[in-house]
Amino acid sequence: MDKINSLKEKLTSTDISTEEKNSVFEELKLLNKNSSKEETIELKIKELCNCENFVKIDGDNIRVVLDSKDSNTSSANNIMRLVQNEFEDKMYISVKYN
Repeated sequence: MDKINSLKEKLTSTDISTEEKNSVFEELKLLNKNSSKEETIELKIKELCNCENFVKIDGDNIRVVLDSKDSNTSSANNIMRLVQNEFEDKMYISVKYN
């Protein structure tokens, strides 16, 4: 959230060029898109596994953390497939159980 606020401040600043503002705007758009995608994936995982979870997208890396002690390879593979289905490009997905 701090990053978004920082970008919004830069966007309204008169001290940066139009090119820099365009770059900041594109970064903001990507952050908002990722945030929305993270929420969507979290809801789908919650439906699949019936447990709380956290999803973080960073470029082509996706980290999934589940609030569950029931870790198994089959469940992790199902989650990885579910997440990958949300993207056209190959993503690097990690699943961790807490």
